[in-house]
Amino acid sequence: KLNFLLLLCFCLSISSSSGTTGVDINVQTSIDTFSCLTQAGYSFTVVSCWNGDGSADPNCPHTVYNAWDGGMSHVDVYVTPCTNLTAAEQVNATISYLASYNTNYGQIWFNIQQNDNEGCGWGPEWASNCNYLGELLLAAQSQGINPGVLTSQTAWQEIMGGCYAANSFALWYVDDDNQKNFNDYTPFGRWGSPAIKQFTANTQLC
Repeated sequence: KLNFLLLLCFCLSISSSSGTTGVDINVQTSIDTFSCLTQAGYSFTVVSCWNGDGSADPNCPHTVYNAWDGGMSHVDVYVTPCTNLTAAEQVNATISYLASYNTNYGQIWFNIQQNDNEGCGWGPEWASNCNYLGELLLAAQSQGINPGVLTSQTAWQEIMGGCYAANSFALWYVDDDNQKNFNDYTPFGRWGSPAIKQFTANTQLC
């Protein structure tokens, strides 16, 4: 069995009045595992495609293929940015990498949490970090990609402070309270409401 982060989504692209559950994946995952997840009621996944050390995730393209082939109805990808590279460099490299494998995906989510990779972490200045995030979002939009932000309220405050550069984009927030609802959500970053919640970490499935 693999460990998964469990997600709840109320998304326009994944229509459901009661929410849809999915998984966050950062390891190579087989078609059989995705088929098992689909049968267990998980219908979407978000796959890591860019690592926090500034390199492409080698497991990404085939994991995305396998997700579709295993029956997932929606597949997104996420990027953990390394601030040693420019925002445009990373976005363009990620998109080019995925295109080189003819990878089919929905959104790109930017993982705005602490990055412990040497030389790649966020700086101490909130304004600089906010500007960098704005550049990531703009770079994705300029390539015709719909971006979103993955973060927690704590991480956002530590890294971005009062930044609201992303409030017009979808929010995926982290609160591992094991509650499959958004009742815990307290607005931050000027987001009125979230799109996705990570509600459970490291759950063994399939």
